[in-house]
Amino acid sequence: MGPDPLRERNALWHNARTSVVKTRQHVTNNAEALPCSLPQELREQLPDTSRLRPRLRALSNIDRQVVSDEVAQLRLRLLAHYAQLVDLDAREKTAAKVSRG
Repeated sequence: MGPDPLRERNALWHNARTSVVKTRQHVTNNAEALPCSLPQELREQLPDTSRLRPRLRALSNIDRQVVSDEVAQLRLRLLAHYAQLVDLDAREKTAAKVSRG
């Protein structure tokens, strides 16, 4: 008798979900400190919360052209890249749902 296709499918989805969760945690860890290191005038434009995702969403409304500090510009670019967390959240939910059948 060959491998059970249902078990194999569930194992593949479980592995995919585990990978997405690890990636999401890695991205979260890297992104959490950056908003606190932005200049005061930029931090004041962010929501008054310690939660990362609302702060990342708010960064899309910040006018990056008025930021002259090269390091702050780099931080903003990195944070824009870390906005992929929303996509990772959706992918993890999909993998969890499918793996449950």
